[in-house]
Amino acid sequence: MLSTPLTLCLVILGRHVDRLEFLDVLFGDRPALTPAENFYQRLLANDPDEALVQAKSLLKERSLIAYYDEVALEGLRLAHNDVLRGVVTADQLRRINESALDIIQGLKDTDDVPVPMRAREELPASFERSDEAMRLPPESPPAHFDAAKEGHTASVLCIAGRSELDDLAATIAVQLFRKHGLFADLAGYERFSRGRFGEVDLTGVSIVCVVSFDAAESPPYLRNLLRRLHQRAPGAELIVGLVFAENELQGEVLVRTSSAAVSFKELVDACVAAACRQSTDGVPWAGLAVADGESALLGPPAGGVARGFACVARRLKRTRAVQRLPSSRSLSMLSKAAWASSSSCATPAHAALQCLV
Repeated sequence: MLSTPLTLCLVILGRHVDRLEFLDVLFGDRPALTPAENFYQRLLANDPDEALVQAKSLLKERSLIAYYDEVALEGLRLAHNDVLRGVVTADQLRRINESALDIIQGLKDTDDVPVPMRAREELPASFERSDEAMRLPPESPPAHFDAAKEGHTASVLCIAGRSELDDLAATIAVQLFRKHGLFADLAGYERFSRGRFGEVDLTGVSIVCVVSFDAAESPPYLRNLLRRLHQRAPGAELIVGLVFAENELQGEVLVRTSSAAVSFKELVDACVAAACRQSTDGVPWAGLAVADGESALLGPPAGGVARGFACVARRLKRTRAVQRLPSSRSLSMLSKAAWASSSSCATPAHAALQCLV
């Protein structure tokens, strides 16, 4: 007779007394983990399939870009903080990258459209939602670039920072850019480091997006990268993410004429706005041609999917993301996507690259 009121008392104590919070976890009906924490936990467990099931459920009440901002980005920030504290082992880091790439690939064909409020209300009563999801405000649709309406195309060069998880954030950004009408090229920090920057050709590049979790701390290497980009391509618009609100980088002299974005949605909006200010067709980054005698990434001679795949695999081996993956799994993932995408892509190498973005 007393079990129900006693349990209720314990739950209330757990919700209002910090040191007794475990009681709310034990006896309450709220999820023990937030969606972002659950996402991070699935990455550590190398269980992308379960993370994709969670994503499909959450996408019933939010758009893809909202999922990336509210769940994936926050989960990756938790991982980034643990990496900075030195509590993530090399094996855990490999699992995080491997699982996150699988999740991004699994969401490749998902349209990024706002979910109407009516659709949220019509979810079945048994559908589990977090308290945050119950309070979701109406979504404002992200900006979309319409090349036919604007009379020209637009291309974005997306550069990942050098922290351990920046390649993942940049891969998500490129996927979203492409879903919103922009051409996008992805490049690792190594190509733009101080020692190799002299080899970089930025001719015709008009929009440069630098994506890094380090942007929140504004480290010297990132400031120097922005300075070099500004000097080499003074006419290009620089867009920096992912900073925190009121971050000191927002007042940096080199980016006053540009934008500093807090979220993926702000990145997309800033790049689309920059594209609309242009009056000529965007030019893809010419630096996709590798300097070591290899074929250009997007334009090798026609020779079959396997040949294009080999070219991309050699190029991607230089990035940290692929180096952290087991060679057999990463090669298998690339080859499957290359065969599946070859019929719709201009070149075999392009087909192989599409598996990551």
